[in-house]
Amino acid sequence: MSVLAWRRGWLHPALLLWLVTLCDGAAAGRSLAERESGRHRVDVHDTIPMGVAAQTNGVLVTPDGQVVVANGNNLLRYDGARWVYDRHPIKRDLIRHYALDPKGRFHAGITDDIGYFQPQPDGRYEWVSLRERIDPARLPFGALRGSLYDASLGVVWHLLRDRAFAVDVETLQVETLLLVGEGGWPHAIG
Repeated sequence: MSVLAWRRGWLHPALLLWLVTLCDGAAAGRSLAERESGRHRVDVHDTIPMGVAAQTNGVLVTPDGQVVVANGNNLLRYDGARWVYDRHPIKRDLIRHYALDPKGRFHAGITDDIGYFQPQPDGRYEWVSLRERIDPARLPFGALRGSLYDASLGVVWHLLRDRAFAVDVETLQVETLLLVGEGGWPHAIG
């Protein structure tokens, strides 16, 4: 098994605003310098009318230019023209990050549940839980720190304080690995 180094990280609100602004220009096929004169660089979208959470954790940009936001327990997507959201069926925790696999699934996790949002024919996404594929001795596991796709191994890593779940994107089998680290933050997986 290869060694995966991971460091503690977070997204500063100013960086988030810059990223959304950059993605908005890219989604419209224009650079920031090519925008119309006088246009605001940041569009503000009120979350209340959409019925989504006020807290935003992670941002992901898809190959087709969509901005995907970890928003409460929602999969919140922006295509450059409109916001669309799909909800996790359990409303007890926050989704912190998404990992996009080659099949177009958005992998994520909340407290004691990992899985993915599967694209549906109507354009919506539906949550598919992988909880039943986790060794029962490893439950409950608490809140996830993050999720990321590792193309070299073909797995999605779901990282916690003391362990990681590796989900094979082809078979959807889940393997649990213990983390080795100092000060409560993992440095390597072995």
